[in-house]
Amino acid sequence: MGERLYGGMFRDIRRSLISEIRQVERVEQIEAVIDRFTFQAPMREAYERFYVRTAVSFAKDFLDNYKGAIGPQETKIFGDIDEVLLADVLDFINTKGGKRIASVTRTHYMDIERIARGAVKTGIEQGLAFDKVASMINSQYAQMAKWEALRIARTETVTASNYGEGLGAEQLPGNKMKIWISSFTPTSRDDHMAMDGIEVAPNDFFILPDGSQLMYPGDPEGPADQTINCRCGKQTIITDEIF
Repeated sequence: MGERLYGGMFRDIRRSLISEIRQVERVEQIEAVIDRFTFQAPMREAYERFYVRTAVSFAKDFLDNYKGAIGPQETKIFGDIDEVLLADVLDFINTKGGKRIASVTRTHYMDIERIARGAVKTGIEQGLAFDKVASMINSQYAQMAKWEALRIARTETVTASNYGEGLGAEQLPGNKMKIWISSFTPTSRDDHMAMDGIEVAPNDFFILPDGSQLMYPGDPEGPADQTINCRCGKQTIITDEIF
């Protein structure tokens, strides 16, 4: 779902970009189009849709699975659970998630600029027709966006699922611990594999061997080199009888 959603986001951005490029007539004018091109709205909308579906789903799954294991239990929620969880997720997007969106937006604009300016340079040097340069930008953007959508989907799935699991756990009273669950794959980071089974309190950071501090795998406030393409998970354990 995430790959389709982010792929659709990039497709819409690409179509909008090419449409604006085709409003000018000369290759030299394309750079001015790039300078004024914006796409923050579709980027944010895609992130909101993804997190609302993913984080809320994981939060409700945690509650359902826990209560299914020990029987019907009361939560801290007063009112409609969907509304409460939705409000928390949207607040997350406006704060911590907003930083990730801003970072991805900056990186993607740099990618667009690199592709467009490279095509313009090639077009001018080789005397290519305007339509040829526009098609070159369209093709290179589509190829780049395919892999970008997959990378973002993988990264945000880990972030949204681990955040959502914790959000569900917050709705239950009692003493809890959270446990880092590593994924052992050929591309797994050594720092992350070393964290497997580490337990900390819900409001404490996981401290990685390099000193990075993450509230959970994929924490958007953590450094990019410890969160991008991470596939680790987190499990919250209620440590005593509380009901």
